[in-house]
Amino acid sequence: MSAPTVTPTPLPAAKQEKTSPEIDLDKMKLKYQVREGQVILMAEDENGRPITVAESDMRRAEISALGKLEKKGVTLSMTNENRLALSNNGITAVTELPIMIDTESRSVVVDTVDGPKTVIMLPDKVLKNIIDLGIITGVDTSVIPRIEYTGGEVVYEFGGNKTYNFLGLYEITVPVVISVSAETGEVVSRNQPLLTRAVRLISI
Repeated sequence: MSAPTVTPTPLPAAKQEKTSPEIDLDKMKLKYQVREGQVILMAEDENGRPITVAESDMRRAEISALGKLEKKGVTLSMTNENRLALSNNGITAVTELPIMIDTESRSVVVDTVDGPKTVIMLPDKVLKNIIDLGIITGVDTSVIPRIEYTGGEVVYEFGGNKTYNFLGLYEITVPVVISVSAETGEVVSRNQPLLTRAVRLISI
């Protein structure tokens, strides 16, 4: 199972200059957000309120949080197209949604219009599950997986293919796009071209 081609680059340095002595750097959220084609880094407190942190403290907190994620095989980076990229065991999903790292729990959180949503399932495990369950046969490596927010859920959107036994005579492989919940790993939707749906019906 090969990973889609994504070229990550290091995330930019923090821009805040001042610090507040009462801020606990181990109990804040680092927030990465795409604005006007650039990824910027901000800080929020435990209650989601923006806080001002010195650049040196911000970078120290970032290095610590990202380093602990990397020990678990998880990396957060940015692509050449200035999109955020979440990678795990060779599988990368990109997004334009704001992503936060909780410096206390080291969890990855997506900031949505309905508030923060913690990413429970990482992209590699989700992809392995839907292949093992036969929901898709393989991955379309020309389609880069995405992280989207739809229907009140953060989802991974994968491009894949499904192989059917056509009329009991031969196999045919058709494209499919699958949306899978980043919280439960369950399939939220599958978008299939008309040909795919027709082949599926004939093959049942």
